[in-house]
Amino acid sequence: MDFDPRKVKSALPGSIMLFESYPGLRLHVSETRRSWIYRYKSPKTGGMRQIRIGAWPALSFGEAVSKWNSYRSLRDAGEDPAQIKQDARSDAKRGSSEAIAVTTKKMTFREICDTYLEKHVKPNRSFKSYEYVKYIFNAHLGSMANLPVEDLCLATAYEHIEKIAETHGAPVVAKNLRLELAAATSYVRERGLVPQDTPNWWYEIKFGQSLRAKLKSKGKKISGVHVGRQRHVLKEHELSVLIPWLPNFSQAVNDALVLYLWTGVRGAEIMRIEGKEVCEEQDGILWWNCPKHKTKNARREFATDLRVPLFGRAREVILRRKERFGESWLWPSDRSKKIPYMEQESIGNRVREHQPRNAANKNYPVLPVVDWTPHDLRRTARTLLASLSCPKDVAEQVLGHMPEGISGVYDRHTYDAERKYWLNRLADHLESISRR
Repeated sequence: MDFDPRKVKSALPGSIMLFESYPGLRLHVSETRRSWIYRYKSPKTGGMRQIRIGAWPALSFGEAVSKWNSYRSLRDAGEDPAQIKQDARSDAKRGSSEAIAVTTKKMTFREICDTYLEKHVKPNRSFKSYEYVKYIFNAHLGSMANLPVEDLCLATAYEHIEKIAETHGAPVVAKNLRLELAAATSYVRERGLVPQDTPNWWYEIKFGQSLRAKLKSKGKKISGVHVGRQRHVLKEHELSVLIPWLPNFSQAVNDALVLYLWTGVRGAEIMRIEGKEVCEEQDGILWWNCPKHKTKNARREFATDLRVPLFGRAREVILRRKERFGESWLWPSDRSKKIPYMEQESIGNRVREHQPRNAANKNYPVLPVVDWTPHDLRRTARTLLASLSCPKDVAEQVLGHMPEGISGVYDRHTYDAERKYWLNRLADHLESISRR
């Protein structure tokens, strides 16, 4: 018969409507619904099988014929449409059961931290950051390691962070641990590894005023006494005795400290210089082109490579190290295969060893200027540029700072000419200071 909607509506419950032009296609009529069915002989078993296509009128006659044709093609190809549908339903049910099992399994903080560390931190952060997060998890999880995430309460989370801040005297570590545990909890919750309603108490405890005060660092200690956060800018009379003293350091440390002063560049960027990034350009100036991904501005959309013209001792240092190490790392590491260059901390540690309070124990030469760090030399270079009347925007560009606000988007000037002029003047000024 041909399809007639009026006949379908008037059909009695229990009746079956057949369509000669479409063998096997049927419309079963019951008291509550009218269902499209495809009845066929299974090519695998030889028995009669049927598969439900859909319900009329939600599925029109034309759509039913289209599906009937697809199922018929499967049967002609030797497949059993009903069996395929049954297998797919079983796989989905099995997958759902497995997902429920995973979700209901209680993960401990050790497990979520390991998952977060390997699946998120390792592929998305630097090796140094990965090692630090790994360290604070291993050192400060303590009794939390075997606690199921769902069993944590606000009081326990607060007590754990408070204990690290007070007992271990490490407020900065306590603050960083809290942030990483909060991120780890969010990571596993968003991926369905723990129930979606698992509270993230690590975010909640940040609102406690007393804890916030305890998490505030009191600054570094010298001889057991808190001296607060120190930002030392070396005066010219201090530089006049320090610069001639620098060769008492090893060649690598001396060269790095010279770069700090003569260029104002960050220590992390200095340690990662490669010989291939340095070349003499048409203007006769030796330029170091520090790639954007090596700078602190790597993730800022409008940041560019940092271009540094080298004058005076900075030029001598780079040419000497490039002659020795070629196109590779100019401050290579001799300790770690994972990090092929010296770390910034290595320079700071060497400076610390020569401070009067430490040098006597190791019979090292004593620094004539005390309580400064390599980064203070960068700060000193910026101050000297200001004393030479270098415009603020130029000095900030020399140091690799991006302009804030709208000027950082629209100001696309390279400042190459200004960099050459002011860094050349800074080099001359430092030489004059060192001869006093």
